[in-house]
Amino acid sequence: MNRKTFAFLLLFVALVAVVYSPSTIGLGASIDPLTSSTGGLSHFLSYLRGAGYRVEVANTTSQEMSMLHGGPSAYVLIGADEPLTAQEQQAIYSAYQTGALSIVMAEGNTTNAPFIEDYFGGQVTGVAITDPASPFADQRQFYATMDLGGTVTEAFFDVASPLVITGNTLTPVASSPPQSTIPGSQTPAPEVVAAVAQDQAGGRAFFVTDAAPFTNSLMLPTSGAKGAPNDTSMVASIMGWAVPAGANKTVLVDNSHYHPTLPPISLGVPVGYLGLLLLDGFVSAIFSPFGLATSFFSRGGSFLGIPSFAFSLLFALIALLFIRRMLKRYFAMEKVVKDDQPIPSVEKQVVAESKARSDFLTLSRNRSFYLATCAQLYDVVDEVSAMEFSEGIATLTVQKLALRVGEAEAVKAAKFLAELSKLNDYATGKGRFMLPPLLGWKRKVASLTNQAEELLNALGMSMKGEGAPKQLEYALRR
Repeated sequence: MNRKTFAFLLLFVALVAVVYSPSTIGLGASIDPLTSSTGGLSHFLSYLRGAGYRVEVANTTSQEMSMLHGGPSAYVLIGADEPLTAQEQQAIYSAYQTGALSIVMAEGNTTNAPFIEDYFGGQVTGVAITDPASPFADQRQFYATMDLGGTVTEAFFDVASPLVITGNTLTPVASSPPQSTIPGSQTPAPEVVAAVAQDQAGGRAFFVTDAAPFTNSLMLPTSGAKGAPNDTSMVASIMGWAVPAGANKTVLVDNSHYHPTLPPISLGVPVGYLGLLLLDGFVSAIFSPFGLATSFFSRGGSFLGIPSFAFSLLFALIALLFIRRMLKRYFAMEKVVKDDQPIPSVEKQVVAESKARSDFLTLSRNRSFYLATCAQLYDVVDEVSAMEFSEGIATLTVQKLALRVGEAEAVKAAKFLAELSKLNDYATGKGRFMLPPLLGWKRKVASLTNQAEELLNALGMSMKGEGAPKQLEYALRR
């Protein structure tokens, strides 16, 4: 088949695919707090796990009360939409007084202001602090220095409010700049935005009037441009102070006080029909500058020596190719993998078959099978890397690996990750050639699987149970 015929068939298939596409366009209605959106807390949870904390998430009030009796070392509530009940407040404060529980609470408004005021003597006003000298367009954003247990960090605040200390329990650890103001007062003065308390029994409490430092937008290392605000060091110092070295590192993250996620809203617009409308408008717009009307195609004739039908078809195919590319980019998110292995043939009559031949027929695979296995293995290791190191394989360095698995193992692991990435690029079409050519695919995949298992074991995980066969269908286990 020559190149022109292949291109024509490709465009024809694209036309049919768009016209008869059953897909519809849908929009999500709301976002859960623990998702990977900019306002979610997924990276905060990944950071905790990567730092060695055992994270428990309470999605209901009953789960929260049960987990509190289980003895976590810290209770975390970030920017809640609904207040704590009186029973929850009493349970949390009682555990705090015994020295068994630390509290980390980010109160971005006044939802749980009564809890802070009644038990710790601090009033959260809920009004926004403004810094006239802020380097940001929004003057409610500013930098402040936080001194927490001798650890000094520069913290970025995005719309914080004053925490007025009315008793002798709380101690300020961070304040807004001296020139900052609040509504109703024109006198510049620093406002307390973070404070701590410590019970005689050893319980610790940290309160901050801005939930933004814990969100993905201010914790993800790739968020924003180079030099953009990042509060990872601030969060690290908070958790390090709340859960000191040697303590039980179980952290309870409360996810039960947020508005429920609404079901997604589907607009119900078929992609095929939308594609036809865009195609019609595109062709009409192209011919408008030449004074050509839609009836041009029905009357016949030619344009620049090209028959009108062929001319319109050419532009229609070009438009269709562009539309298909855009639709595929935004709606075809699934990764392309080679999962079209042929169904094995079954012999109707078997005269004689040795055990060696039976094992060979069972275990032999072609190159496509091993490439798909390499791509799947890459996804598993990449997911573990994002969970344990807060970044994927592509940006993982020997120095970062050495912090977890040792220097000698880090060099070996780096070579393994580089080889696995090369095979993944070839399997997914990013790399056109495999140089040098690989002949022993079965041995190579077995070797890569063993190396992946060794790396995961060094990180305290496994792809398979004890004595289980080496296959990727096993879930990761700690």
